[in-house]
Amino acid sequence: MAERSETTDLITAVSNALRSNGSADRQSASSAPFTNERGLSAAIERQRKELQALRRSHEDLTKKVEALEKRSKSLLGVLDQLNELPQQRQALQSQVSSARIQQVAGVVGNVQAAAFGDAGSIFTRNNLFLAGNQLFWIFLDPVLRRLGVISGTSPSVITWLAPVGSLVTGQLALANQQHVRFISGVATVTPPKVTFDVLRDRVADGFYKEFQRRTDIPVTAVVLDNAPFVPFAEVREGVLRVGATPIDIPVPSPPDDDGDVVVVSLKAASGPTTVRVAWVVDTGAGRG
Repeated sequence: MAERSETTDLITAVSNALRSNGSADRQSASSAPFTNERGLSAAIERQRKELQALRRSHEDLTKKVEALEKRSKSLLGVLDQLNELPQQRQALQSQVSSARIQQVAGVVGNVQAAAFGDAGSIFTRNNLFLAGNQLFWIFLDPVLRRLGVISGTSPSVITWLAPVGSLVTGQLALANQQHVRFISGVATVTPPKVTFDVLRDRVADGFYKEFQRRTDIPVTAVVLDNAPFVPFAEVREGVLRVGATPIDIPVPSPPDDDGDVVVVSLKAASGPTTVRVAWVVDTGAGRG
């Protein structure tokens, strides 16, 4: 009987425990949805705030990165400029050198124009040749650079030699021509002797043979110092002959008893023994 009583008590205790557990489960199940919703809303709110904070941090970081990029670009620009300074200096030196070479070429052109150019007209053969020669040497370097024959920014050997090349070309082409039409001088003559002057050193080499063959060369001669002589001059085979012929000088004497004026002739022999004769030869070359 005692065992049956203990068994009954045990069953009763188990049954009560099961009923109490079921009641607690139902209460917890009914309150769980409210608890989960509040927790989910709070979690969502926290995540929203965290996202906003993250967005602000991202924007700040983006601005800082942009500022750093601008600074880096400016620094890179400064570094590039510093790296380009030697090249810019070299380019400036090249420009200065080219300008000086052009100045020298201009001086050479002016000298050649003065020595070999023709006055009075631009379109003469010599003037056109001198202009073409100058332009050829000026544009030779740019043309060769365009064709790829010359590279670099520094003046090439062609540029440095351009003034010399222009000068040599003009000298070889025009130096042997006669560029001075009138040649002149003063000869000292002792009448009745005649002086001779070979004009070889006064006439260009390329013109002298033609000058020797001519027999119609005009010569003008004038006696200096008012001496009583008549000058004469001529050119034959490139040789100038200058002389002077004495003349009688009529000098009026005081009137005689009848009031007539008597003309007395004085001989030139009483004059100076030497006479200076100025002469001018027209070679017929050039324009003046």
